[in-house]
Amino acid sequence: MNMHAGDGIHVDDGALIALIDGESSAGEGSRAHVDSCDDCTRRLEELRFAGRRLTAALDSIDAPSPFGEMPEALREARRSVTPIGSARRARL
Repeated sequence: MNMHAGDGIHVDDGALIALIDGESSAGEGSRAHVDSCDDCTRRLEELRFAGRRLTAALDSIDAPSPFGEMPEALREARRSVTPIGSARRARL
């Protein structure tokens, strides 16, 4: 537990993160406090939201580029297509 800039003792961020992660180190007392404290419930949701945003950002960094390796079949098809400008010049 930790003092927040409020009027009482609240669960600190480390314990809230442990609750989010499902770690037993968070303790039943912390869970009971969060369940009965609007401030700690709000902070828990803020941390959950931040975790989801961070996960999404990291996933986007790790995601393969949509313009990365082109499958062989598409490379072959691309070779057989005449670019529009070339087709127009050939007709002129």
